[in-house]
Amino acid sequence: MATSEVEIRNLSSDTVDLLRTLFKGHSEGFLRFGPGGYVLPASYAAHADALRRMPLRHDDTWIVTCPRSGTTLAQEMVWLLKNSLDYDAARRTALHDRYNFIEVFSFRHEQVQNPDLLNLNSKIMEKLARPGYKSVETAASPRFLKSHLPLSLLPPALLDTCKLIYMTRDPRDVAVSYYHLSRLMKFHDYVGDFKSFWDLFIEDAGVAGSWYASFDVGMREQAARWMRHNLAGTDLRFPNEVSLPSDE
Repeated sequence: MATSEVEIRNLSSDTVDLLRTLFKGHSEGFLRFGPGGYVLPASYAAHADALRRMPLRHDDTWIVTCPRSGTTLAQEMVWLLKNSLDYDAARRTALHDRYNFIEVFSFRHEQVQNPDLLNLNSKIMEKLARPGYKSVETAASPRFLKSHLPLSLLPPALLDTCKLIYMTRDPRDVAVSYYHLSRLMKFHDYVGDFKSFWDLFIEDAGVAGSWYASFDVGMREQAARWMRHNLAGTDLRFPNEVSLPSDE
């Protein structure tokens, strides 16, 4: 594998085989990206560095979330607030035309290029064919951008340059919602049961849906504190959790 600015690691062969078996929409394999080991399709490796280098603008607005955490609602609210509550304009223009989903192109590969298979029209498929970081180069300002990537995989100057709203959600709700979406979306075409999905989820081996792996090192103490206060009566744990002092 060529040298990359982004840390890229292999998953175990058993995990890759299991993911390929359960997620029929992916046959190209998977890799871990960044310090948190976020799992994405292997095809993302060809774009990881370019996405981190994408030019930013001071009037960009980003919505960055863990998947299934209220992203769509946040997009609508933020766009309306930034556009003087112009509901008519919002009705006229689909949300996917108002926001650019930066990394979604990495889920489009040869096995899922048929618009009928995905229940998507050809206009959307054409948009998905081009990397998001290239599509926004010529977009008019102010731009609205969306991502489910950890901050470590996004441009390093993002927090100092742009407006950013970050959202996450109770991991139990994320897992249930993402399980159902993965069964519906041909991008993933998940064919397993919830128990198998949950086991991957809590091992941070889910396909672009790992909850704990979505937090960068600096955010994990906050996540650990939230889990201590909100999940105390459960046995839900993730690999490499940050240890907090017992009296905190």
